Amino acid sequence: MFEGESMSKKIVVAVFFMLALIICYRVEQNIYESKTYSFYKNVGENLPDGESEAVDSQEILEQEAIQENLMMEEKKKVAYLTFDDGPSMITSEVLKVLEEKQVNATFFLIGNQITDETLPIIKQSVEDGNCIGIHTYCHECKVIYSNSDSYLKDFDEAYNVIKDKVGIEPTIFRFPWGSANSFLSNIEDEVIDTLESRGFTYYDWNVSAEDSVGKPTSYSIMKNIRKDYKKYNKPIILMHDSSVNQLTAKMLPQIIDELKQAGYSFDTLDHMQNPYQYPRD
Repeated sequence: MFEGESMSKKIVVAVFFMLALIICYRVEQNIYESKTYSFYKNVGENLPDGESEAVDSQEILEQEAIQENLMMEEKKKVAYLTFDDGPSMITSEVLKVLEEKQVNATFFLIGNQITDETLPIIKQSVEDGNCIGIHTYCHECKVIYSNSDSYLKDFDEAYNVIKDKVGIEPTIFRFPWGSANSFLSNIEDEVIDTLESRGFTYYDWNVSAEDSVGKPTSYSIMKNIRKDYKKYNKPIILMHDSSVNQLTAKMLPQIIDELKQAGYSFDTLDHMQNPYQYPRD
C-alpha cells in the first residue's frame, strides 16, 4: 500500500518537474524572441520602448551612410570621352592617344563602317579597355527615323554585325543627333520602350566639341569644350572619329591634359551609375 502511494507521488513529482521544465523553456524562448529584431521584422510588431529607438537610430545611420556615399560619388569629377560616327582610320590615331594618356573612352559605331579594314581597329579598342556602343547601321536620317520598325531594323543590323564580327554584345547606344532630335519625336516612345525592354540603354551628352559642324578649328574645339565641361562633375563630351575628324585626334592630348589638370579622372559610359539622357516630355 505504502509502496504504491510512494510510486504515485514520484510519478506526480516527475510530471510536475517535466511541466515546469517545458514552461520555463517556453518562457525563455518568448523572452529571447522578444529581444530579437528579426522577430519583430517578421511579425510586423513594434519593438519595446528604448529598443525601437535604438533600431530606428541604427537604420537612420545606415541610410545616412548610404546617402553620404552617393553624394560623395556624385561629387567625384569623372569625364566621359565619347566618339561617334566611327570606326575609321582616325580611330587608330585616337586609340594611340588614349593608350599614351592611359585613358579609356566610349565609341558609338556605325555598323556599315565595320569592314575588314576597320575590324582590327575595333578589336584593338576593346582590348585596350574602351567601351563599344551602337550608333545605328546606316546613320541615314530619312531611313532610320522614317518609322519605329525602320529604326529597330537598322539597330538590329548594327547589333548583329558588332556581335558577329567583333565578338561582343553591346548594351549601350546613342541616337544620331541625340534623343531630343525632332526626327525621333514621333517614334521615341515605341523605340525607347522596346530597346530598354531588351536591356539596352541610351546616352546623350552635356558637352560638345562641335567638331563635325561647319569648319571646326583647334580654337573652336577647345572653346566649345571649355565653355561647358566645368559645369559638370560628370561631363559627357561628344566628339567624332569619322574619316574627316583628324583635327579631333590632333586636339585630344590637349583635351585630356586640361581635364586631368582640372581634377577629372576618366571612365567609360557603361560604368556610369545613372545614364545621362535628355528629358522626355
